[in-house]
Amino acid sequence: MGAGLLGRLRLWIAMHEHATGLLIMIAVTLPLIAILTFLILPQGASETVEGRLMSFSIVETEQGSRRTALVDVDGRMGRVTVPLRMDCAVGDRIRVERRRTVLGQRFKTAYDPRPCSRT
Repeated sequence: MGAGLLGRLRLWIAMHEHATGLLIMIAVTLPLIAILTFLILPQGASETVEGRLMSFSIVETEQGSRRTALVDVDGRMGRVTVPLRMDCAVGDRIRVERRRTVLGQRFKTAYDPRPCSRT
């Protein structure tokens, strides 16, 4: 029975040679997408923490310019987007959301009308 099944499989591959490449591509691509998704998705809920603004920079994208800040949170550096309307300065404390991932931590500005505070 095993030889007959293997023979039929070989015949199907020979007859559908054009589809075999597509099947192999799908069989390789789906596990890669699953692995990458596992690595970048947050592990658990995000938490609001306080950090210190170290510096500002401007990032140019196709949608325009945006201001980003380098933030020190518990000795770890992260970059967050800081809208111009927020009155933040270097040295201020800033509330950010920390999300832990398999590859480390990701930060973003906390949902707060005034995330920055002077010390």
